[in-house]
Order: sequence, then structure tokens, then C-alpha cells
Amino acid sequence: MTDILLVLPVPFRRLDGEIYLESQAANGLDRWADNFDQVVVACPVMPEAEVAKRSSWNWVSAQTLAHKERIRLVELPWARSIGAFLANYGTTSRLLAEHIRHCDHLQFAIGGIVGDWGSVAALQAARMQRRYSVWTDRVEAEVVRITSARKPPIRKYLSLLHAWLMQHYERHIIRQAELGLFHGAETYHAYSAYPRHAFLTHDIHTKAADQIPDALLAEKIRLSLDPGVPLKIGYAGRANVMKAPLDWLDALARLDDIGVTYEAAWLGDGELLEEMRRFIERHGMAGRVKLLGFVSDRQEVLAFLRSCHVLLFTHITPESPRIILEALISAMPVVGYQSSYVAEIVAAEESWMLCPIGDTTALAGIVATLAGEREKLAAAIRAAAHAGKHFNDEAVFRHRSELIKHYL
Repeated sequence: MTDILLVLPVPFRRLDGEIYLESQAANGLDRWADNFDQVVVACPVMPEAEVAKRSSWNWVSAQTLAHKERIRLVELPWARSIGAFLANYGTTSRLLAEHIRHCDHLQFAIGGIVGDWGSVAALQAARMQRRYSVWTDRVEAEVVRITSARKPPIRKYLSLLHAWLMQHYERHIIRQAELGLFHGAETYHAYSAYPRHAFLTHDIHTKAADQIPDALLAEKIRLSLDPGVPLKIGYAGRANVMKAPLDWLDALARLDDIGVTYEAAWLGDGELLEEMRRFIERHGMAGRVKLLGFVSDRQEVLAFLRSCHVLLFTHITPESPRIILEALISAMPVVGYQSSYVAEIVAAEESWMLCPIGDTTALAGIVATLAGEREKLAAAIRAAAHAGKHFNDEAVFRHRSELIKHYL
């Protein structure tokens, strides 16, 4: 019998005496249980006051887990302030040490300092001379540094200090790891030199059955070749600083300037939605650009992606967003800012559709080329569909599990 301890930042929610999980996290636990006899997962419990801030999350009961009899949930304190973190550090460290002592394999998702119990678990494991794996999907210190630019001066400098401390803390933890599993090329390039063994991995929760059907792909290609059909541009995700939604809109405004006929939609909520609405109104784009809000139904999200010709991607931080993989399985070419993560998974011949971060003029030019040269658009759709065939939840979790079993 093999078991694994997972310490994750994604929170539990306790409601009416029952534990709830974010739906994709729940799927992830079931996929871990496909590969291990027992799964022990430790996560912080989110206060109800925080739940409203995650309005786009879809919560499911732990009782709905397919392998619930083999998954043990360990509740950790929510400690996002320095005071709460220090107050709970000792008892939580001892709790984590107890589970570290009794589990065969250890996997800690890290990212941050205050309230990051995955990093605390890693420190405990190192003290106990236990081999462990770390996992992360973005370069957290760089995310903090880049997003600090929009903050007032004092908060900006505090964020930069935080980023500097985080960078050194993360490297210290990763250096002691036996195994580093890094989602996407951005994180792999940032961290792969530090652990004893490092691997590029992926994280996705769509199923093999979610791949665009052949008949629908053929119809999508047929319509894309018709110059009378407006180019359909889409994106799905939170409207926040990391995703630079105002850059996304600026690229669309430049399409207006050069006379490209298009329809665009952003699916998702977020703190910058109101600013996006003002931009759309100010530039007279309401007839062409829609903000569709949050949609919880995954099949509805996939249907939206399948209906779009291209994904317009303007992320400005080093991370590995799942939307890229979801776009590819939907035969949706990625047009956007240069990223090692994106370049690694799209077809090499499609790299011309990436441009320097912040260059919305170049971005609009790429989109205009696809709108005007429909054979190129059709070829990009075919290439995206081909690249997407490699990604599904069972395959990526099996890959990570096999590496953990081998090296730990």
C-alpha cells in the first residue's frame, strides 16, 4: 500500500458541519487517488468572510469525491496575517510533522511566506531528513514584483521587499527538495537548477472526452475559411492585474483602427471588470466586445472556447495558466504575449503568433493577419487541435505520480 501527503494552498470550506472543496481541486484529489492507495491532503479552512471574494469558485461537497473512502482531509488554520501565522505556527508544524512521519510520499505546493503551510511542511520534512517533492505553477516572487507596479508608492516598496524575501525563502525550500515538479516552462526555467531532480509538468482538469470532436473541428475550420464570418476572439479567466485585461482591450481597439471586423468576449469576473466596462464605453466598442461574467458550468466554458477562432492572451507575469491548455483542446490558437510556457506547448510553427509583453500594436497586427489570411487561421486551428490532444487530467496526474514514486 502506498500513500501520499499533499499540503496545498487551495482552501477547504466548512459549511453546516461539512467540508467543501473547489471543484477543480476536488477533481485533482480524485486523480491523485487514481495513483495512490491513500491520499492525505492538508489545506487551510477559508473563513466565510473570504468566500465572497472567490465568487467564481464552484464549491462541491467532499462527500462527492469518487474515492472519498481513500482520501483523508486535514484542516489547517487560515493564517494570512503575520499575527495569525505566528500564533498557529507551532501547533500546525507539529500536526504536519505527524503526518510527514507516517506517509510514504510527500508533495508540497509552495508559493508565498505568510500562511503558506506547504513551505512550512517542507521545512519540517527537511528537519526530519525526509525526501519531499515541491510543486508550483508560477514564479510567485516575480508575480508580486510585477503586480506591485500598480500600487501606491509605500505599498509598492513593501511589495518589492516581500518579493525579495519570498524569492530567497522559495529557493531555500526548493534546494532541499529531492524532486521539483514545475508546471510549465516559466516555472521550470526559474526553479529547475535548485532541487536534486526537476521535471517540467502540466496541470489540467479537463478530460480526454473534452477534446473538441472531429465533426465540430471540421465545421470550425470550414467557418474560419469564410472571409464573411467575423473573426471571433475570446478569453476566459479573472480580470485582474496579472492578465492585463486593459492590454487585451487596447489590442482590440487597435483592430478597430485598422478596420478589422471581429467579435470579442471575455468570460469571467474580477476586480478590473468595471475598469474594462469604462474602457469599452469610452472607445465605443460595446457592439463588438462583450463581458460575459462568470460561468460555473465547465461544459458551457468549453462550448465558448470552441466557438472562438483565437484566444487573445495578455498575461504579464511568469505563470502557467490552464486556460492555454483548455484553449488548445478546444482548437483555439493562442495569440498573445511571449511566454516560455506557451512557446513550449504550442506547435513550433505557430510561435509567430506571440509578441513582446506590452506590445499591443504587434498583438493587433498578428490578429489582423489571421483575420485577413483565412488559410493561416485554418492552419492555426488545426495545429492547436493537434497540440491539445496531449493534455487531459488522467495523463498529467499519472505523470506526476510516477515521478514521485520513482524519486521519493
